[in-house]
Amino acid sequence: MKIIITESQYKKLFEIDYRNLDDLIKFGEFSEYFKNDDLKKINKFLLLIRKLGVVNMFQAGDFLLMSIDYFKDFMRLKSYERDFDEDIISEIEEMLPDIKNIMVGAGITYVKNKGNEITPKTVERAIRILTSSIMKYYMSQNLPNVNENTQGDKTLSKNNFFSSEPLSTSQDSYFIFTQVGKDYYQVVPFASFTDEFYDYISSLGKDLETEIMDHLVSRVYIESSGEFNRIHFREGIHPELQGTGLGYLIYQDFIKFLGFASSSDSATEDSKRVWQKLLNDPDFYGVFCEGNNILIVSKNWNGDTSSLFKTFIQKKCGGNVLKINDSLLSDYPEFGSYIQKSIDESYDKAKNFLRNNFGFDFSDRIQQITSTYDVPFVFDECLFGESINRYLNHWGPMYLFELDGVKFLYQDRGEFEWFMDENCYDFVDNEIPEKLGIAEMGFRFSDILDMYFEEDLYL
Repeated sequence: MKIIITESQYKKLFEIDYRNLDDLIKFGEFSEYFKNDDLKKINKFLLLIRKLGVVNMFQAGDFLLMSIDYFKDFMRLKSYERDFDEDIISEIEEMLPDIKNIMVGAGITYVKNKGNEITPKTVERAIRILTSSIMKYYMSQNLPNVNENTQGDKTLSKNNFFSSEPLSTSQDSYFIFTQVGKDYYQVVPFASFTDEFYDYISSLGKDLETEIMDHLVSRVYIESSGEFNRIHFREGIHPELQGTGLGYLIYQDFIKFLGFASSSDSATEDSKRVWQKLLNDPDFYGVFCEGNNILIVSKNWNGDTSSLFKTFIQKKCGGNVLKINDSLLSDYPEFGSYIQKSIDESYDKAKNFLRNNFGFDFSDRIQQITSTYDVPFVFDECLFGESINRYLNHWGPMYLFELDGVKFLYQDRGEFEWFMDENCYDFVDNEIPEKLGIAEMGFRFSDILDMYFEEDLYL
């Protein structure tokens, strides 16, 4: 085996930026390249990073090759956000040079054992592989509830584990996005998720759990293209995570990262559901045109929001739109003229659609609920009078209607629309508007009320 590395090159290994880890690295054994004492030091170091709480543990691998100076600058910047334990900081600083030496030495051993030439490039790649493997192993052992199936051998039901997350500009991001190609990004988890989410993954069994976490940490990619940043989930989330609400969080954070993004008529049904929810998210401005052409703009975007929407409406909407969300109308009232041109036509189209598909007008099929006495007895097993009063006091009136012979209660809860059928099933993910076909037209169920009720009836 030929070793091609000079003393100066060896020293240069310590200056390489190791923060961008290899994409799609296979999780595998790494312990053979480290001494037992070295592995203990690495584990202690990572536990200190975790205890310090300066980053989520998905990012802790960055510190394995970090210089003291860089770490000090990093902590100086973070100290403006909050205070950190100075004793832990000092202990990390003391360990950094040793940890760096251990990683470089292991990288050289890795290359040597593979029978490859030892060069700065091969050692750098080896260190990235080892770092990724270490972090995947560490995360699988230390994520909350990932390896402890508290429900025994029972597989837990898949739910939207993030449906109760607040829609607020104060909500921290769950993901960061690392550019790996032109308009192509790797989705990297940044914050911990709910315990219920980890419990569900753990309940699927060790093999599937490892597969899912590996996919989540290193194999989710998203891209944007065109003038309006059309989003395409080229390699989306693992099938077992679909329907958990994780996709919405990724879209939400990615749009905030880009500043704005758009959909199109080629979107999948799941994607359309996400875009409709984004359209009603108070973090964003949004406009909807026929063909599922939707433009969403973050309120924190520094660009010319008004000009961007006008260009989009001209190019994608033919000058008319089906819906403009309340945030955009409130902050940019000039867009009211666009929606006013087509609102009567859109309402007529929706009414005709409902009449043709369901054979009736909602005008004589919806009853307003303003007290517990208005709720039919069939809902007695679903809701107590105290709960109904609390809902009415907090969110305003409910509405009763019948669909396919089944009675439903409806309430607009601002961030989402709530439905409950007479069998006590809740619907909060746009299922009923989709069943009616009005979601495709850009309408919420509250728009149905606007079509058929005078405003003073439910103020």
